[in-house]
Amino acid sequence: MDAEEVVQDVFLSVFKKIDRFRGDSSLSTWIHRVAVNTALMRRRRHKPGVDVPLDDVLPAFEENGHIAADVADWSREATDPALQEEASAIIAAAVDHLDDKYLTVFMLRDVEGFSTAETASILELGISAVKSRLHRARLYLRKELAEYFDRRNRPEEDGNV
Repeated sequence: MDAEEVVQDVFLSVFKKIDRFRGDSSLSTWIHRVAVNTALMRRRRHKPGVDVPLDDVLPAFEENGHIAADVADWSREATDPALQEEASAIIAAAVDHLDDKYLTVFMLRDVEGFSTAETASILELGISAVKSRLHRARLYLRKELAEYFDRRNRPEEDGNV
C-alpha cells in the first residue's frame, strides 16, 4: 500500500465529508477515524490472498482462562542485531496477516500509542472490545513470532541420527 496515496485519499475524504462532522468528538479524533476507515477500505481492495480466521491460530485456553500451552520466550533474540532485518520482515508479515479488526486496534494501541479509551473512541467500540481485540492480536503475533524463533533455534537435522 502506497502511503502517499492513502494520505491523498484521506485528505480527499476529509474534504468531502467535513459537513458530516457533528462535533461529538474533537476534530482530530474525527479526522483520525476518517483516516482509519480510508486506509482499511484501501487495504481491503488491495489485500491479496485469503484471510485466516484468528480463532484458527490462537492458542487453546484452559477453563480458568490461562493459555493451555506455554509459548517460548524469544524476546532476547528479537534484539540480536544480526537478526533484526530478518526479524523485522517476519514481524511485518505476521502483522499483515492480522484480520482488519485486530490490526486496527493493534496499530492504534501498540504502534501509534493511543490509550484504550482513545482507541475505543476512534473506532466507536466499547473499551472491553478494544481490550479483547488487542489481546487476541498480541496472542496471534506472539504465537507466530515464537514459531519463527523456535525454527531458528532448532538444531539442523543432518540425517545422521
